[in-house]
Amino acid sequence: MSSPETVKIYVTDENGDPITGVLVRAYDAAGATLITQQVTSLVGGEAVAELTLDGDNPAISYTIRMSKNGVAFDGSLGDSSKSPQLITVQSPPVQANAFLVVGETFSRPVATDPRLCRCSGFFLDISGRPLPNLQLTLVNEFSPSVVDGRAVMSSELRFSTDKEGYVELDLYRNGIYVAWVPGVEAREDTEGTTAIAFPRRVIVPDQNSANLPDLLFPVVQAVDFGVASISVAPLEQATLTPEVTASDGRVLIGAALEDVIYSVDDLSIAGISTSATKVYIVGVTSGTTQLRAVRKDLSVVKIPAQPIAGQPVTITVS
Repeated sequence: MSSPETVKIYVTDENGDPITGVLVRAYDAAGATLITQQVTSLVGGEAVAELTLDGDNPAISYTIRMSKNGVAFDGSLGDSSKSPQLITVQSPPVQANAFLVVGETFSRPVATDPRLCRCSGFFLDISGRPLPNLQLTLVNEFSPSVVDGRAVMSSELRFSTDKEGYVELDLYRNGIYVAWVPGVEAREDTEGTTAIAFPRRVIVPDQNSANLPDLLFPVVQAVDFGVASISVAPLEQATLTPEVTASDGRVLIGAALEDVIYSVDDLSIAGISTSATKVYIVGVTSGTTQLRAVRKDLSVVKIPAQPIAGQPVTITVS
């Protein structure tokens, strides 16, 4: 008979140093249903995520997926230098239900000019292979400028990926560009289709480096409410001021209602309303529920799929 067991996932880099802030997610053996997740934190000098999973004798299998920006995880179970994709949990355990994951860390290149942001990244084809010679065009939306006494006059920049599907270029910080990306098919008539380029608006963050795919396809990454829980009385109102961050490094304006949907799980316990900059919670009846934030635009798919960080917020009405 299965029973819950504590499973520890330890995460280090190639040098054996702990990597905190790694999102560890446990799925069923087929990798289809998310069961639980946890982020690694430092415990006794080691980065560990503790999960509660059912174990049995014989063991129950789970698929484990890890993700953190700037760290690569790939490998197979049984090789301590790789990331386990499949683990087995025993109950009672013959040995500790503990697993080691080694992530490959890498540093993104940075611009040496303080006015510029070095934008770099990899592009793949639909089978997951590197996509070489991908032709991209950037057109600036800012007017002719004088930067440190030098005139910025060109309006178009063309570049392509190398044989590894990699590209690297510098763009002005806070600059706004339109990127023309090929590969989308638009139907011309009933006879067939033709591949065309489609525009993506790029807003460069004020930092020395950025991931180019995130600039091309940004999504809401985090909503910081400033608290993990709130308590209100019936008919009392609580006001939250969320700070919304996108995956391209930008802090979005106000509550970013064009990009985020705010909701409460149980409206019989607490009500919700929003303004351009605030989220308002009103107590209804005694109980506990959750305030959630989800992405409004689902046209960009992120793999592995990650919920918006910083939520849910627990609401207690009493």
